[in-house]
Amino acid sequence: METLALLGGKRCVTARPASPTWPRYSPRGVATVALMLATGRGLAQGQVVDDAAVRFAAYHGMQYALATDSGTGALLSALAGCGIAPGDEVITTPYSYGGTTGCLLHYGAVPVFADVLPVTGLLDPALVPARITPRTRAILVVHLYGQPAEMHALQAIAREYKLALIEDASQAHGARYHGQLVGTLGDAAGFSCMSTKLLAAGELGMLLTNDRDVYDRAALLGQHTGVLRRPPTARGGGLSAAYLPYVDSLGYNCRATGIDCALLLDQLPRLDGWNRTRAANRDRLTAALRDLELLDIPVYPPEIEPGYLMLTMTFHPERAGVSRETFVRALAAEGVRAFVYLDCPIPQLPRLHGPAPAAPWQAARTRATAPELPVCTALCRNAFQLSFGALTEPEPRLLRQYADAFHKVVAHLPALRALEGQRVLV
Repeated sequence: METLALLGGKRCVTARPASPTWPRYSPRGVATVALMLATGRGLAQGQVVDDAAVRFAAYHGMQYALATDSGTGALLSALAGCGIAPGDEVITTPYSYGGTTGCLLHYGAVPVFADVLPVTGLLDPALVPARITPRTRAILVVHLYGQPAEMHALQAIAREYKLALIEDASQAHGARYHGQLVGTLGDAAGFSCMSTKLLAAGELGMLLTNDRDVYDRAALLGQHTGVLRRPPTARGGGLSAAYLPYVDSLGYNCRATGIDCALLLDQLPRLDGWNRTRAANRDRLTAALRDLELLDIPVYPPEIEPGYLMLTMTFHPERAGVSRETFVRALAAEGVRAFVYLDCPIPQLPRLHGPAPAAPWQAARTRATAPELPVCTALCRNAFQLSFGALTEPEPRLLRQYADAFHKVVAHLPALRALEGQRVLV
């Protein structure tokens, strides 16, 4: 094979993706937004926001949806809806984007970490019961990289201990667990729909729930008083009579914009088709990589249908004789969109230790608890990811070149070992 691109050779990946630039919108969707901008109508709370919530709830077969300004706003609303308060303990994952834990800290709740499963990095249900105390109020689970978590086991634990079960589905739009869409498997769910997600609508979030009280408390947290005073509708809207006396201007601004909701409405009908194409692209690539013993790649049973925002793989540096960082840099030089998404367990982040700027949640932070986290720690050291959500069209040529790049890098491991020995990474 030719010299590695990292060492000056030609890169393997020369094909341009057949998929359009992401995010992608239809001409009709673009025209809708252009009209909103030209007329100034529907930019804030309005019919398009209501329509987006109704359509999102209907797609999931859920009773209520609430449009918010972001995934963070959706998760904050979900926690408020489930009554999470200062001092409450919530069991969650240490292997995720930190915003999940940050939402808990915002309320003064105490994150309690349980370790994760190898390869997938999803919360390990077998380790959750040992973390439960009399102060535990909820389990907050993340469908990481678009992979559905082990929800049947977590549902059973939540029922046995009378805990709320909250889903962070920000990376898993349209993913299915035993035929059921993620976001419909707990008491409430929060989705991010920002511009890199599987549903990409600028900055937008969505809360889902079947519990009217959860919806009302969530809406009271961050929706405008004018919206809250409207009559309730079949899938949300307004507030139930019992909550109306508490409508005032003390809430946060977690409101969605009309433009973002219009973009969501444009993409939502195509989500399932895009996900099927992403899955086919993933199968094509992973089938070509199964012979590489340096990698562990998740294998999913038929009842698990991920959304494939990213593909996660675990590298074995002890087998390769080179570090993950060197391996990933070599892949990236060949044109593979490889990177490390998570390199530090959440309990080890600096703002959870010692004085920290912009951290009003000091008391909750100091009570955060974590056992030994060997699997999470190993994944932070050895796992890496491929960006995949933008591949919404069949990509046989691109993914063949991706596979060639992997095999080329593996074939040149001696050169990478020599490079590491020289400590001259370029």
